Amino acid sequence: MQNNLALFAEIPQTLQVIAWGVLGVLLLIVFVVLINFFSIWIRALFSGARVTYTELIALRLRNVPVGVVVDTRITAVKSGLEVTIDDLSTHYLAGGNIEMVVLSLIAAKKAGIRLEFDRACAIDLATKGTGKTVLEAVKTSVTPAKSPLTGWPRTASSSRPRRV
Repeated sequence: MQNNLALFAEIPQTLQVIAWGVLGVLLLIVFVVLINFFSIWIRALFSGARVTYTELIALRLRNVPVGVVVDTRITAVKSGLEVTIDDLSTHYLAGGNIEMVVLSLIAAKKAGIRLEFDRACAIDLATKGTGKTVLEAVKTSVTPAKSPLTGWPRTASSSRPRRV
């Protein structure tokens, strides 16, 4: 340690000022990053949906709304679903609605329907621009739509209405 300080003392005064300035700017950047993500990180930590600072920084660098992704992950984890930050951010970047996907997974789980995250994402992207959501698709499979002619629910295997 003494040798390092002795070497630093031998550097000209202007270089020392520049070195201290660069070190100060780096410390300021680290401080701003820590403060910027601290509330989101604490919220995720206390809810049991842990995220790392590197994941938060990666989300920000990819222009993904950090708060939305973390809140959606918290909702999923609290409902017993294991969804990663990478899964959510990938679907968001593909143009999907991550909140609707997680809500549809929760609805499917409550209804006893086995729906995988990838399948829900595919349905979400397929219904994009149609005015329908993946959540509506799950609710329709739980409570089938009624035929406009007879008022009877349609079966999944045929187009003929069935009596209930």
